[in-house]
Amino acid sequence: MKLRNGSYVKIFSRRGELKIKVKISDNIKKGVIFVPFHFYANLLTHNKLDPYSKIPEYKICACSIKKIL
Repeated sequence: MKLRNGSYVKIFSRRGELKIKVKISDNIKKGVIFVPFHFYANLLTHNKLDPYSKIPEYKICACSIKKIL
């Protein structure tokens, strides 16, 4: 996608979308998107409860990204 630091993208999931600025990091695996929770990441995830711990599964979901020109 040729993204650079400071580029803007839209991240889409089944539950919503989020416009956010890109920060490239070597600490995140290739193919993984990380959004800190205070940037409304939970708008993209689901609140299904883990059957054992009863904690919402806010930390993972399938999504796609689109570069905003």
